[in-house]
Amino acid sequence: MYARKKEDITRFEADIVIHGAGRGPALDMNLEKGNIERKKHGVHVNEYLQSVSNPNVYAAGDAAATDGLPLTPVASADSHVVASNLLKGNSKKIEYPVIPSAVFTVPKMASVGMSEEEAKNSGRNIKVKQKTSPTGLRITDK
Repeated sequence: MYARKKEDITRFEADIVIHGAGRGPALDMNLEKGNIERKKHGVHVNEYLQSVSNPNVYAAGDAAATDGLPLTPVASADSHVVASNLLKGNSKKIEYPVIPSAVFTVPKMASVGMSEEEAKNSGRNIKVKQKTSPTGLRITDK
């Protein structure tokens, strides 16, 4: 594999190369001209997904600076809240349930709920179990 930074080219040896650049919201569009405040990861919104600086603007999904993960199901849930609030006034607040996430790599990885660190910091009495399954056919493991 080769990496280039300006004119410098570096060669790396690898058995596998994984591209995980992802995507991000298109926020470089002069938001300040519309009096739309932004944070590092999106439009600064309130609990109704309404811009805190311009009440005529709502943001959802990756474009909104929320606690939601940058996942399609989260963006879909956000869009339902925004649509409801546009049609009925600010009556619906965003709530993020426990959302599963998967990475389609080898090996496959997935998560749901809190991280181990978050669970330990929550003050709950927790037990950590880890299991590696050699097949993709397993639905549940008690």
